[in-house]
Amino acid sequence: MKKGLFILLLFYSFLGFGQELYEKIKVKIIEYGIHDDDVLNIVQFNQYIDFTKPMTMTYTGAAAGTSSIETTDTTWYLKDNDGDGFPEGIGFEQIQTFTDDINSGGGSPEYYDITMQDFKEFDKNVFCNGAIILHVDAGDPEAYYKLQFEPLITITQPDQNDIACNDIVIITNEVSQGFSSNSYIWQYHFGDSNWANFPDSYQGNSSLSINSFFFNSYLGNVFIQVKSCSLVSNTVTYNVISCSPQLLEPVETKKTTCNYSEDGSFTFSVDRDLLDNEKLIATLYYEYITGYDLATNPQREITSLQVLPDGSFGYTWSEDLAPGVYQLKYQTLKGGGGINPTDGSWASIVPSDEFTIGKPSKVNFEITNTANQNCFKVNDGYIDISATGESDRFFLYQLKKDNVIQIFNGTNWVNYTGNNADNETWFPFTNAQTTRISNLNKGAYSVKVRDSEECLAK
Repeated sequence: MKKGLFILLLFYSFLGFGQELYEKIKVKIIEYGIHDDDVLNIVQFNQYIDFTKPMTMTYTGAAAGTSSIETTDTTWYLKDNDGDGFPEGIGFEQIQTFTDDINSGGGSPEYYDITMQDFKEFDKNVFCNGAIILHVDAGDPEAYYKLQFEPLITITQPDQNDIACNDIVIITNEVSQGFSSNSYIWQYHFGDSNWANFPDSYQGNSSLSINSFFFNSYLGNVFIQVKSCSLVSNTVTYNVISCSPQLLEPVETKKTTCNYSEDGSFTFSVDRDLLDNEKLIATLYYEYITGYDLATNPQREITSLQVLPDGSFGYTWSEDLAPGVYQLKYQTLKGGGGINPTDGSWASIVPSDEFTIGKPSKVNFEITNTANQNCFKVNDGYIDISATGESDRFFLYQLKKDNVIQIFNGTNWVNYTGNNADNETWFPFTNAQTTRISNLNKGAYSVKVRDSEECLAK
């Protein structure tokens, strides 16, 4: 029997974790065992496994002439057999170099390598409540590990941290669903460090869903953390604010001026005015062929609302919208900054009902009849035109001869020489949808037609 043991445990850095499964759990070696003279010596140990780096352990007897075992480059691995993102078992592969009777009786020491490996499936119910043992006996050398599993339990502090009427979801980072439901205990305090547990209905999951109604009339900072197993997460800070004003449906729309223009708009109203230092962040979504996505120039930061005749408070979107189907979402925010339209908080907000920015009827026209000049000195040629478009608009035409804009001087059509053609060379139809352009002499003519909102026939 040895008088004493000298145990040297060498590890590489254990500060980091790898990717995928390794980010979901922490694995701690709480005991390590190694053979010595037919006795399995158990070493108390508390060290997390770093799955990204190999591990070395060395045992040496108390004095010269005793045995030693060196475990080199132990590789740990987890397996996810059912693809749920959580491991169903853990294994290792290692080589143990066994050296016996070092310099004993002047003889040469004996060296030999034994490959050790084991894999063990585990019952998730033991997590936080027990441990599993990997035990491989390969003669004198022996591998013994007692492992404990813990969740990786951190919470990300979001940039947008308001809690209002809509539920916000606080999620622990990469924690798998594999741990038992009693592992997650959510707590909060209001700045006094007196932690209180959320009610039982909020417990048991790796995420917490909460809104301002839980805190009754309290407004201000709330600090939140979650406990699991023997671990406590970092603390995140949220700001409990008043509920956002409620949208009053339907949204009132204004169609584009022309069928080809992008100057539509809409007005939405809410049931209360903005509070001091409060602004409303509104984000607009457009229905593309593939579904809803952010509209062009989709966001407005609104710091004041207009009082509407019915006592509600409204805002009119700038006239820059194409025809189509839209939805609106908004959040309120106090103080500076904004909320990026791609921020994850928008996903939990219920959008408005669909509303459509319409477009007027397209302006079309056709030449229905023409007549040539009958006599050299008599300007008696004409062109008859028929137009269609938006029913509440009237039509105008512009005449060119030999590609020069014409103006009627009361007797004849002559070349226009002014500098305000848009206002001086358009003449209204004599009837709602038809007109005759008379007093024409010989020449090559072309005609443009537009309606009273300056929408051209294209």
